[in-house]
Amino acid sequence: MLGFTQANLSLFAELFSSIIIIGLLTCGALLVKEGKFMIGEIMASYSLLANIIFAVNRFVNTNIILQETSIASTRLMDMLLVEQEDEESDIEFK
Repeated sequence: MLGFTQANLSLFAELFSSIIIIGLLTCGALLVKEGKFMIGEIMASYSLLANIIFAVNRFVNTNIILQETSIASTRLMDMLLVEQEDEESDIEFK
């Protein structure tokens, strides 16, 4: 279930970041064409935005990883706390 949730969140985050980057580059191209901005300013904005979006995507994925870790540690503790059986069985393993 968490894998499905992680895939959905990753897809949404990637689509959202792609739309934002395309919007920035489109608006930037129009502003450069009008002479309000220079190409260097748009490229600097793009590089800053790309770094911020990468960090946000990793933050979104961190929540899922922490949930998976919590579930795995709970399962491990459940296995470690199971009492050993005292009865011997006549069933042979093949």
